[in-house]
Amino acid sequence: MPVRAFAPLLVIGVGAILSGCLRTFVPAPFGTPLDEVCNPVNGELSVPLDTFVVRVARVAVPKGWSSQTVSAQELQLRRIDAELNIWSGARFVFPAHAPLNQIRCTLARGDTSVTLTATRVDAFSYRVDAAWEPTIEGQFFYMQLQTRYVAQLRQMRGIVEAVRFVPDTSRRATR
Repeated sequence: MPVRAFAPLLVIGVGAILSGCLRTFVPAPFGTPLDEVCNPVNGELSVPLDTFVVRVARVAVPKGWSSQTVSAQELQLRRIDAELNIWSGARFVFPAHAPLNQIRCTLARGDTSVTLTATRVDAFSYRVDAAWEPTIEGQFFYMQLQTRYVAQLRQMRGIVEAVRFVPDTSRRATR
């Protein structure tokens, strides 16, 4: 038999062997990176942290974010390929995305709830929206993270859980 007759069989055999070997080294995906935002395991931040104030909220974030205060009610934090906006004010409606590209969860903190919505914007980018309900001192409180890194998706749950609201002591108490 000529060698040419065995060539296709040889290619098929080698391909089958390699595909079997390659399959054992590629783990099957478990969920998506968006699941990291709602995973309770990610509820704590590791130190060192920086703390910022937005109106009556103290927000702790991992060190490394550079800040730009827009106003007493809005703060922008930036890293390479990431931006975290934090603000309070009137009701805000986040732009909707296809449900197949997002995951949503709600965290309950006493009489306050925080809704987290993680969205895959495109093949390499994610957005996480956080909204607190009801209003805090008459204003809504929001965060929005835009990033390319799954590690920052993991941190977002901890950032949200680390937010503390302090009373505004600059106003006089009334009876």
